[in-house]
This record gives sequence, structure tokens and C-alpha cells, in this order.
Amino acid sequence: MGDTDRIRSPLGRPDHAVARSTNAATLAMPGNTDQHWTIDTTLICEDLAYREPVAKDEAIRRTIAWEGVHAPKVDEAMFDYAAEDAALRSIESAQRSR
Repeated sequence: MGDTDRIRSPLGRPDHAVARSTNAATLAMPGNTDQHWTIDTTLICEDLAYREPVAKDEAIRRTIAWEGVHAPKVDEAMFDYAAEDAALRSIESAQRSR
């Protein structure tokens, strides 16, 4: 199971996820889209013989539960859903034409 599915599953999200890339449609989206990084620490963990104290699935479950309780106040006016929908349509169209 990939990390995206690990996160969507506890949320009960039946919708699909779209991997972000640096194509024109994504770059046209407003806001800071570079804030969601995933880093593989496998090599450093092996070098240091480090093991996570909590399994990944449990850590994700706990994080989602914490975020649900501590959700920030969001100003809906900050989001341009029409632009996001247009970017998603552009990405899906490009994927279909491959």
C-alpha cells in the first residue's frame, strides 16, 4: 500500500489522488504547492540502525486523529477551487493522451 492510500484509507476517502508534478497545469495553481515533501530515510536509518518507535500505519492513524481534533480555522476565500478543478482536468487530460 502506498503512502497516499495509507492516508486516504483512515479518512474514508473513496476519491482518487493525483500525484503532483512540475507540469504547466500544476505550476499555474495558486499557493505554495512545494510544501508537501516526502523524504525517504531508509539509508540513514540503516546506517544508524534506527527503528521507528511507531509503525507507519499507526503513526498515520494517530496523526490524522490529532489533526482532526486540532484542525486550524480556514478562510475558504483563500482557495480558488475553480482553478484547482481546471488544473486537475488538465492533468487528467494529459494523462489520458499518453
